[in-house]
Amino acid sequence: IQNHYLRLLMMYTNCAWLALWQIIMVGISLLGALQSEVWYSVALLDIIPQSRVMSFVLAAVGRNTSKILTTVVLLLMSLFYFSVISYKAWPDSYVLYDHEGCDSILECWLLHTNYGMLEAPSWNSSGYIVPDVDELNSSSAVLVRWYEISTKIGGTLFQFCYYLVINLVMGAIIAGVIIDTFSEMRQEAEKKEADIREKCFICSLDRDSFEQVGVVFSTHIAAEHNLWKYVWFKLYLEQKDPLTYTGPEHHAARLFKRKNDFVKLIPIKKALAINRAAGTVRETQDLTTVYSRVIDLCDMTMKVKDILNSRTQEQDEDSRHLRLLRKQNERLEQTVRRIEARYQAERRGSFLGESANPLNPSSPLNSP
Repeated sequence: IQNHYLRLLMMYTNCAWLALWQIIMVGISLLGALQSEVWYSVALLDIIPQSRVMSFVLAAVGRNTSKILTTVVLLLMSLFYFSVISYKAWPDSYVLYDHEGCDSILECWLLHTNYGMLEAPSWNSSGYIVPDVDELNSSSAVLVRWYEISTKIGGTLFQFCYYLVINLVMGAIIAGVIIDTFSEMRQEAEKKEADIREKCFICSLDRDSFEQVGVVFSTHIAAEHNLWKYVWFKLYLEQKDPLTYTGPEHHAARLFKRKNDFVKLIPIKKALAINRAAGTVRETQDLTTVYSRVIDLCDMTMKVKDILNSRTQEQDEDSRHLRLLRKQNERLEQTVRRIEARYQAERRGSFLGESANPLNPSSPLNSP
């Protein structure tokens, strides 16, 4: 009962939050219509939960927030190091997105943060850094020459490293983290769909395990291990009075209440269909199965009875015909006997008549 009320409270809370969100959106829309159109920008947030793609993108970005934030911090640190180098070495010798030089390390760092991701620094002379020989204060031509060469090479390496680290690597890392998250989420979604499509939710056996023994997988998940039957059974136990539980129902309700013991009700990696096909199980039928089989037997019995009745009727018809033939035979025999008797009588009468005739010389009455 407590779980039932808790579930109702959760449903009411979800509905209340949804109604509150809709009321807030209506209020923001009214503010946009009556006060300022800027409020419509807030109302656009209602599109995100209604779009599956937008929700997927936000979930991908928010899933690896710690990695993205760590990469951003590393990017800001790298920009700071490059800002320090550029401020100390060439404060007024390069241009960054049409902004030339800086007066402090903080300004250099803000300049690199604002525009450093857009492009690498470029020198404000003829494509490469022009060394300031006056700062060297040396009359040695060799030293001046080495100073010019090292300055140009250092500026080129600085620009190359800046472009490689900031513009390529750091941006690629952030994009790679987001893209990898998209890929992981897509693989997880495909894995879930494949698991739902190719595995039984109850016993966790895959389709191949059933097809190898000649069991139709769709029939198994629809009839033998139907997920909704388990759900309906749980709801049935929750709505039924515990005082009217049967023995199995009391045992199942007790296991349902214990999360650790709930798995005992689930036939994990077990299926009677596979064992039945292998011939290693002796089934114990429930009342529904027994009733269905009794109905089948009754149907078969009625069919056999109909066949026997039809054969019995045929035999009765044959017996009737046989009796008729016997009666006809007896009548024929009687007719034959009557004919023979009449024939004998007529023959005897004709013989006596001939014997008593005086005109007949062969008669014994005319003998001397």
